Amino acid sequence: MRILHVVTGLNVGGAELQLCGLTERLKEQGYTQKIVSLLPDGPLSSGIRSRGIELVALGMRQSRPDFSKVSTLRREIEQFRPTVIQSWMYHACIYSSLAAGFGGSQLPQLWSIHHSNLSFAANNASTLAAIAACRVLSRRKQVHIAYCAEASRRSHESIGYDKRRGMFVPNGYDTDRFVRRPGARERIRAQFGLDADVTAVGLVARFDPIKDHATFLAAAALAKRNSSKELRFVLIGEGMDSSNTGLASLIEQNKLATSVVLAGRRDDMESVYSALDILTLSSRGEAFPNVLCEAMLCGIPCVSTNVGDCAIILGETGFLAPAGAPAALGEAIGQAAALDPAELQQRGTAARERIVSRYSSESFLLRHVSIYNELAGVENVVFP
Repeated sequence: MRILHVVTGLNVGGAELQLCGLTERLKEQGYTQKIVSLLPDGPLSSGIRSRGIELVALGMRQSRPDFSKVSTLRREIEQFRPTVIQSWMYHACIYSSLAAGFGGSQLPQLWSIHHSNLSFAANNASTLAAIAACRVLSRRKQVHIAYCAEASRRSHESIGYDKRRGMFVPNGYDTDRFVRRPGARERIRAQFGLDADVTAVGLVARFDPIKDHATFLAAAALAKRNSSKELRFVLIGEGMDSSNTGLASLIEQNKLATSVVLAGRRDDMESVYSALDILTLSSRGEAFPNVLCEAMLCGIPCVSTNVGDCAIILGETGFLAPAGAPAALGEAIGQAAALDPAELQQRGTAARERIVSRYSSESFLLRHVSIYNELAGVENVVFP
């Protein structure tokens, strides 16, 4: 079977990482694959090529439509002759649907949707336009939609996405890679300048309004002020460095200069998670956040805003707070930090067991193989 993956870009994001993991496992199963990125090469491109998977980057500019690339993508489709086209993120769904639709093609298309907050406040104009275009294209009989979260499915279908085309396909995680690493806690803490007895609270998120660093830092200040323990806050991800003046201003406003570690982007996340005591997610909008599942697999209890499928992911192992509510999030962080080491470990163990049983990379692969087989065998598939 031949699978053509079309992705908007290959920066380090949730959907992109799921694509990389899936293509690696499909290659092990003998699938022939090709990836087409609408944008230029990104940080994940070299890893894809190193695994022997063909990758073509069309070089489009961010938020700049270029419909001449529809014909370019059409040529890639004709040359590769895929059994199924799988598109990752809205813009890729639009371009692949237009390219595959030339000449009345019946080629099955699987959209992977990894977004749930469709509000005007949480999206730029380009994304909102793409959401609207995909709503229309979702009615084509060749299109089938894999939502990574039940919340994502509900939000899209509530604005008119074809309900007959949707299915829930939760993300999958490498349970062998994401595990607490012996010795990593001491090594990474030494890099971050953290003493063994401080409680390390991590936030893994690029600097973006939807990730809501402002709420996290306000909550951190409250938790620090009310805690009997010494709390330190580790910020990890793109833009989490001293050159980020907006972030520096937020840290100064909350009087956290001596309590925050700016760790930047890291490629050794399983080791970084192992150095934390608590992982926090402060987002105003998520679908199915990878960081929660990865941290839980490493045995780290999590505090999260109640967005997307976060409540389902955490179950009874973590703590929830409303989005955009610093006081509530600070209280939840404080509750987690107040647990003694044995209680934290018990929650971490339960968190890992929950992800292993529900969201492994093996189950993610099997779901996709089943979908591909069904799409390849039936011209017009309608999922419940």
